[in-house]
Amino acid sequence: MVSLDAPLDRGDPQAGAFLAGVQGNILKAHARDHAVHLVIRFGADQAASRRWLAQFARDQVTSAAEQYRQIANFKGGGDGGSFACVALSKTGYAALGIAASEHPDDPSFVAGMKNSGAPQGSDPPPNQWQAEYRAAIDALVIVADQNPVRLATVAGSVQDALVAAGATVHAERGDTIIRDDPRAGRLHVEHFGFADGLSQPEVVKQDIETETALRGSRNWNPGGPLGLLFARESAGGFGSYLVFRKLEQNVQGFLAAEQQLVAALGLGGNAARVEGLIVGRGRDGYPAIATQPEPDAAPGNDFNFDNDRFGVVCPYQAHIRRTNPRGDLTNPGPGRPAMSSANERMFRIARRGIPYGSDVFQAPGVGPSKPPPVTGAGLLFMSVQFRLQNFEIQQAGSDSNDFPLGSAGVDAVIGHNAAPQPQRWTYPPDLGPSANPQVANGTGEVRFTMANFVTLLGGEYFFLPSMTFLHGLSG
Repeated sequence: MVSLDAPLDRGDPQAGAFLAGVQGNILKAHARDHAVHLVIRFGADQAASRRWLAQFARDQVTSAAEQYRQIANFKGGGDGGSFACVALSKTGYAALGIAASEHPDDPSFVAGMKNSGAPQGSDPPPNQWQAEYRAAIDALVIVADQNPVRLATVAGSVQDALVAAGATVHAERGDTIIRDDPRAGRLHVEHFGFADGLSQPEVVKQDIETETALRGSRNWNPGGPLGLLFARESAGGFGSYLVFRKLEQNVQGFLAAEQQLVAALGLGGNAARVEGLIVGRGRDGYPAIATQPEPDAAPGNDFNFDNDRFGVVCPYQAHIRRTNPRGDLTNPGPGRPAMSSANERMFRIARRGIPYGSDVFQAPGVGPSKPPPVTGAGLLFMSVQFRLQNFEIQQAGSDSNDFPLGSAGVDAVIGHNAAPQPQRWTYPPDLGPSANPQVANGTGEVRFTMANFVTLLGGEYFFLPSMTFLHGLSG
């Protein structure tokens, strides 16, 4: 049996059985540009629901082994085919009649997102969520394809089968937004216009080697043990906890605040530098903190925050610093306990999200210009991890005014707080005097609030069960 304490070596004789026994979209993202997410509430006929799930697993769910074959096919000139995975919530296990002893036991999973208590302090209450998310959600099916016509056919047939089994189904469409950048090449971006999906943890030996060969690993190693993403099932299989959140982005408000911050700092001629302060990376994905060496045609990732303890180059409110501290928790501010580097790295999550609402708006620099929306566009956020605490701590830290140090303010991109404190924004010292006299002749910084541009519309905590569990439902 493979060990969860080390990366998976695909050359290990045990690796094949492991990959065949777990679902895709955990070790690696499904990597399709189009996806339909079916939010499901099972009907009263338990036997019909079990029959549907067993057949769906047998005929359509993609194992990690099959996903690697699809990747090879795509690289060889094929189209990769369709992808599908399925996740169950606590109520979903109960609705299928699964014995409680076989349910995943993560405390937040057991409670459910509506009742977990974290990070609900900054989220709208469930009775204010989008209507389809207010009732119990039993399962999430993701069907993805590079071919949007085939996707519509496959997802439609899955939805019809679910309805025939008595389920209530709500469909969410997601589409990757692509921008061809002159420096970074083909980028996946979100509606605020920033490169997305960078700096993912890798838990397969060969994938770690590929990533570090491209981007380096002197200051940051993207690798981690298999146990960063996988948890054991009671019967011995392996799965992963999945967070699903529909997040609406106030693009108009974000872009307006960005321009106000540019003016406040006197950076009218260097507006791009503000992007690095807000996110920690520019819209092209290149980090505000230089990497050594800087890779060609690929945004760097080999950096940490050791030489930026005052948050001058990458502020503490910058999105990437807030969600992946890279050493900030091993050397915290006064009065805060230090965390070991190994422990800090075990709080990472693997993001699997995709934008929605691309028909409403295209991100800056992508497609025809449209007025930036306040509603109707956003991100279908998903992450996989071995425990839900990893996500909850990241979200709570993003919404806190006091993480990782007091009065830092919230995450400038995703932070949501009823009383956000103004964050500290420092004028880049390498640019010389600011055009704003108050900044140039004073402290070299301004206090400005960037917050509350992202709102939760609904979601749930799920578990991606093993292929063995799914196939066993037919017995």
